[in-house]
Amino acid sequence: MKEITAYTLGYHDMFSARYGKLENLTVLQIGNMALAIEAPYHIIRSLFKMKDLKSKSSVTKIDALLVTHIDADHISGIDLLIWSKVFEENSKLLLITHPEVAEQIWHRIRTAFEISRIDMKTKLELKDYVDLVELKLGETVEIPQFGIEVETFHRSTHHAPFLSIAFRLLVDRTPILGYSGDTSFDQELIDFLAKNGDHPIIHEAGSYKKDSKAHTNIEELLTLPIEIQKRLYLNHIPFVLEEKILQRIKEASSPIHIANALNKITI
Repeated sequence: MKEITAYTLGYHDMFSARYGKLENLTVLQIGNMALAIEAPYHIIRSLFKMKDLKSKSSVTKIDALLVTHIDADHISGIDLLIWSKVFEENSKLLLITHPEVAEQIWHRIRTAFEISRIDMKTKLELKDYVDLVELKLGETVEIPQFGIEVETFHRSTHHAPFLSIAFRLLVDRTPILGYSGDTSFDQELIDFLAKNGDHPIIHEAGSYKKDSKAHTNIEELLTLPIEIQKRLYLNHIPFVLEEKILQRIKEASSPIHIANALNKITI
């Protein structure tokens, strides 16, 4: 049996930053390499503080980045991460995402990146900064550097008018982690994340009210079967609602966890 170490370096939504809380950031230690899920503004600072994190990347401490979509709380740290790779590690970022999301990332950062900072004239593209592993909706893609596969949900999540992905991580086709990304409550998605195992599921709980079109409310998650609830680890939590969410979990005698309770994945 092997273990993957999971570090939750942030589990709040973007509005919680005003209270000093950190946005979603999950880092998986797989062997001597580190995989980050999302790139919020604090990614470089948070990783710098990780004294026990093993990585082949000497400065950034991240060997790959998986991004679900382009909202600021998911990619606002990607500029500094790429610059650190270029100037401090002389390397590219291994970026795992859907090509449409990659194109949207480039659209957001292009002005600052499309002309070389070395000679101030060479025109560059995203491929000059990242090695892209392209995810495909409804398909499984191998990430050989980590010995894992990424299985992507067959459609965009119910979150925004642009693409937002959900996925499962697998080892030898056995699921080890489900990740909802940002989404409104979606039973089909939950069935996908939970199927074929008893692995943990990181699921958002970012809705300020029931029946949100963009995020999930704790009341909706409390309607799920107990065997699913006990596998849920919540992120994207509004700090102003965190105490109420914890109280509702307690009142319902639910086994739902907060994401920072997830610290290892056994495979």
